[in-house]
Amino acid sequence: MTVRSIFPAAACLLAALTLAGCGSESATIRYRATATMVIDGEVREGSAVRETRFTSTPNSLTGFGMAVADDGEGIVVETGLEDHAIYVLLNRRSGNKVMHFVMMQCFGIDSGLPDYDWIGALRDISLGETCSIGAESIHKLARPLVVAFHSESVPASIFEVTPKSLKGAFNVDGYFREMTFERVPDDTPLTKAIDQRLPWLNDIPFEGSSYRVLDPSGPFGARSKARLAQTVTDYYFRD
Repeated sequence: MTVRSIFPAAACLLAALTLAGCGSESATIRYRATATMVIDGEVREGSAVRETRFTSTPNSLTGFGMAVADDGEGIVVETGLEDHAIYVLLNRRSGNKVMHFVMMQCFGIDSGLPDYDWIGALRDISLGETCSIGAESIHKLARPLVVAFHSESVPASIFEVTPKSLKGAFNVDGYFREMTFERVPDDTPLTKAIDQRLPWLNDIPFEGSSYRVLDPSGPFGARSKARLAQTVTDYYFRD
C-alpha cells in the first residue's frame, strides 16, 4: 500500500492547541486491529477492538483544531511457545501513540491537503470495511513497538521483537508481517486481555517509584542509552 501523507499533518495534530469555539464535529471509529506474525513458518494472529474519537472544532485564532481520544489496548499474539506471547503496543519507541495513525494510513485517509475533511473521511469508512498494510509499508513515524518478555513475570525482561531477538530468546524464526483493520459496530466490546496476561501492570510503579516504567531502577541518563524496560511504561500496553 502506498504510504499516504497523513504524517506531516499528524505532527500538527499531536501538538494541537487547546481548542475553543463552537460548531465542533466528531467521528467515532470502533475498529478491530489484527497483527500478523510468522513464527517458524506458521502464521500467528492476535486482535484487539479499539475506539478512537476525532473532534474538529473551529478556533478563533487558527481557524481549526483537532483532538483525538484513543481508547483500548495493544494486541496480544500467542506464539505457540509456552508462556510467551508477542505484544504489538500502542506506542512507538518515542512514547507517541500510533495505533490510530496506522489505522488511518491503512484506510487511505490523506490529511496532506489544505482543509482536509478528517471527519468526513472517517465517517465514510463503512461497517465491515477492511484493509491490510504490510509492516514495511507502515510509515516510520507510526511503526508500533513490538515486544516480548524473556519471562512474562519479570517486567524488566522485556525486549524488542526482531528476527534476530526472537531467534536468540526462543530459538525460533519469526517476524512481524502485517496489520489488518476492520470497522466494527459501535457496541462491539473493547478488548480486555492484557491485564489478565500481565497482571503486574496494575502494580506499577514498583518499589515505591514515581516512574510508571517497567523498570524504575537507575541510573537513567540519556534516553538513548536507557534499557527498554526503563523507557516503556504501562500506557504502551493499554489506555
